[in-house]
Amino acid sequence: MNDVLKDHKYIKAITKLSDEIDDRYEFHKQVSPILVEMGNDREFLKEVVRRNFTDAGYLSQTWSLYNIPYFFVFENEHVNVKIHLFPRHQKKVDGIAAHCIHHHNNYLLTSNAFFGSGYESMLFKKEVNLNENDLSVKLKVSKHFHQKDWNPSLVDSWEPHVVFIPEALSATL
Repeated sequence: MNDVLKDHKYIKAITKLSDEIDDRYEFHKQVSPILVEMGNDREFLKEVVRRNFTDAGYLSQTWSLYNIPYFFVFENEHVNVKIHLFPRHQKKVDGIAAHCIHHHNNYLLTSNAFFGSGYESMLFKKEVNLNENDLSVKLKVSKHFHQKDWNPSLVDSWEPHVVFIPEALSATL
């Protein structure tokens, strides 16, 4: 399914930018408006959902507690585009994470919140202080924000972050 949408105008634009721009920060800066356009295009979004729900591999995958629900859009060796879904919790409690504190290794993450309330998030400084005795870790917050207030947002490589459960079902590209 990874090349199903490869001929769509948005994916062509993204892969063209990826091929032309070596500086990954510049690439992410220039791809942001395309993500906004994608999130505003209801026909494109319907096509993504339709293609996922008609793909046997997508339908038969095993989801773990660590997976953030998503719809697959496109992937190649340099770019991975998904629609991530962040469901609300039955009892909205401030400070409950939608996903564990994590980072995306050496990848940059640009995220456009296009549906719902958006989520609250924290980015942490990359300097992680590990206590060798009890293996606890001390992290310092570098940015605390609501996705809708910094949209699209960029999370740097190796930058620990956490996403909190939103007030209402939310989606990002």
